[in-house]
Amino acid sequence: MNIESFELGPIGTNAFLLWKDGSEDAILVDAPHGAWSTISSFLKEKGLKLKALILTHGHWDHIADAKKFQDAGIPIYAHKGDQGWIEDPSPMNAMLPPELHFKGVKVDHL
Repeated sequence: MNIESFELGPIGTNAFLLWKDGSEDAILVDAPHGAWSTISSFLKEKGLKLKALILTHGHWDHIADAKKFQDAGIPIYAHKGDQGWIEDPSPMNAMLPPELHFKGVKVDHL
């Protein structure tokens, strides 16, 4: 198992990319601000294909780029207790500077 960590976003939130040797399928855990561009480049460099995004919880710094992954067809997995925050982040956006505002995503798998 390969695990690559990425410290991203304005507060250094970790995202983790996992894949098995000999497989091109990868899974991403969390999507901080900046994850889309960073992870997309890494996947291309390594010849990997992202198959899922797992959100550990609904705090803004873990879900900020989730919409970009969902728009690319990546299914989103999360705990049902955080579904509300993930699908409607407007309360968190109200506390963030405008450049960090982000859109919610529909959780595909609870």
